[in-house]
Amino acid sequence: MLDQIIKGCALALHGGALLAEDVTNLRMANEKMVKKRNRSTKRIPCAEGLTIEEAIQLAEQLNQPEEDDGVDSHAEVELPSQPTRPAARAPPRCSGCREIGHRIN
Repeated sequence: MLDQIIKGCALALHGGALLAEDVTNLRMANEKMVKKRNRSTKRIPCAEGLTIEEAIQLAEQLNQPEEDDGVDSHAEVELPSQPTRPAARAPPRCSGCREIGHRIN
């Protein structure tokens, strides 16, 4: 009887240790996801390619604190004037033979 109580306590302690390890792993994964979610996703607008020096200079400009001079930041940057159109869809394929041009009805 005493052996069963000791074994039960050992199993409970072992289960508690496993749960504590799982909680630690989940907290680390959650912290990693929060950092990824809060990471900046700003992109540098440019129609043609940049040299390394130009990219470094633009990145430094974005990282510097902005002075409030009444100018809107969107008005300073010229965006490329390309017409936006939706992406062209691929033609439908047959679900049986996967060939383009006919369908199974």
